[in-house]
Amino acid sequence: MARKKAPQQRQRPARQYEGAKFSRLTADWLASGTSADAEVRGSLATLRNRARQLIRDSDYARQAIRAIRNNVIGTGVKMQSQVMKQRGGRLDDVANDRIEDRWAMWGRADTCHTAGRLSFQDIERLAVGSMAESGEVFIRLVPQTFGGGRVPLALEVIESDQLDETVDRMGTVSGQQFTGGEWRMGIHVDDWGRPLEYAFLTRHPGDDRTGYAARRHMVV
Repeated sequence: MARKKAPQQRQRPARQYEGAKFSRLTADWLASGTSADAEVRGSLATLRNRARQLIRDSDYARQAIRAIRNNVIGTGVKMQSQVMKQRGGRLDDVANDRIEDRWAMWGRADTCHTAGRLSFQDIERLAVGSMAESGEVFIRLVPQTFGGGRVPLALEVIESDQLDETVDRMGTVSGQQFTGGEWRMGIHVDDWGRPLEYAFLTRHPGDDRTGYAARRHMVV
């Protein structure tokens, strides 16, 4: 007596994204699989400059940046102290008011900004706008007083253009050996990708009146 053949199980077709299928519509669609750094390397300055020109020339782009600033920062992120009394578990209103007053005094342009032109609110709005416009912005903490202030701290705003993206190699920088990690477009990162130091230019490279801009390294 002949055995009955077991019914063959129908194989389920492998699922696939529509965008990954090859057809007459996608045959000439070439997409690279490079990393984010590899994609932006060599194009960063052009993309940044075009974005800035778009904001200068387009009312829609300018309004988009303005909306981002207003929605994220508004009139400025305020300081609200929450110091508690040692007894009773209640807020110490006297201490909190004094801290907030001192914070407001430090946030003035002459004491908060190294150049004395931007208040803390201005720096907040500039930072958020620069991230949307240029992709990044750098703010350096300078541990010293400015403008007759009493708090040894001020903020230096550094445009992304001053990051020397040409420092982008492993092993040596300007003939000097360094160990551990690598330089990626002006940022020295360790083996885990954590920033160790930055290679900034002392002057803005687009200011043709300043001439040569030396490189300075800032350790995180």
